[in-house]
Amino acid sequence: MARSNLLFFAYTASILGAASLADCSMAQELQVPVYFSLYVSEQHELYEFAPPHPCGRVLALRANKVPQDLSIFKVFPAIELNEDGENLAMWPLPVDAVPTGIKNDRLSIRLSVSQQTVFLSTSGNIGLPVEGDWPEQSTDIGPDHRDCPASAESLVSQYFCAVLTDQADGQTRIIGYPPICT
Repeated sequence: MARSNLLFFAYTASILGAASLADCSMAQELQVPVYFSLYVSEQHELYEFAPPHPCGRVLALRANKVPQDLSIFKVFPAIELNEDGENLAMWPLPVDAVPTGIKNDRLSIRLSVSQQTVFLSTSGNIGLPVEGDWPEQSTDIGPDHRDCPASAESLVSQYFCAVLTDQADGQTRIIGYPPICT
């Protein structure tokens, strides 16, 4: 591995270990950590050293919480919208993830690289539960889609909107999410 890549990974590990990943093991929902990727912010000094992706540069992590408050990452959310386009809830979405189901505030997402389906909460907890039901591991193309309602959120104009049935109460929910970048 090139020296610059080693320095990048060592520096990133020290940032994450001190600022975020150490806290991840203390997440209120006990979840088995999973691998996922996040975009590296173009303004961050390590951007040029991060591995390339068709829509920027990414860093692969193994964690049970999506770090949302670190300047190194740029996280695009999944957004629940009502018919009037009002924002009802947000989830910090990993790169190239697709919502496949929902139960209360827990979104099931399929990670594109591994094709694994995991849970994601609005607080950023991500993974598979230590106890209880695992999300359905579906190989279907994905959920039904519709045009997103007009929204004050500027990101939504670029999003796909999935129509999901809440497994808890049977209500239809509209979840906007960024398209997979290829």
